[in-house]
Amino acid sequence: MYMVYEHGGDIYRNKVRLDFSVNTNPLGMSENVKKAIAENIEQFGIYPDAMCVNLRNAIAEKEQVGVDNVLCSNGAAEMIFAVVRAVMPKKSLFRVREGIKKRGFANLLLLFERRK
Repeated sequence: MYMVYEHGGDIYRNKVRLDFSVNTNPLGMSENVKKAIAENIEQFGIYPDAMCVNLRNAIAEKEQVGVDNVLCSNGAAEMIFAVVRAVMPKKSLFRVREGIKKRGFANLLLLFERRK
């Protein structure tokens, strides 16, 4: 028995022209990105910094904000789950669950609970 695949971007089993449910570029990879990858290919053997220190510092400097105001994640879903975990107090878990459901995020809550 297979799990139902509900996320978009399944170009292998569906004809998809433009899919806004995934973070891809319909125009393909830019030449600048290809060049940056080629110039930094040696870095690909190094495990990335989980705290994204250099990236957060660079973004903070460019945007002229404090580094504590910059959050990096591996996609929107990771960020959403991190926010839910951060604001979900352990003592009032039932009330938080009910609040999430009332706001129409029942699917998010279900996914969050499956990941625990």
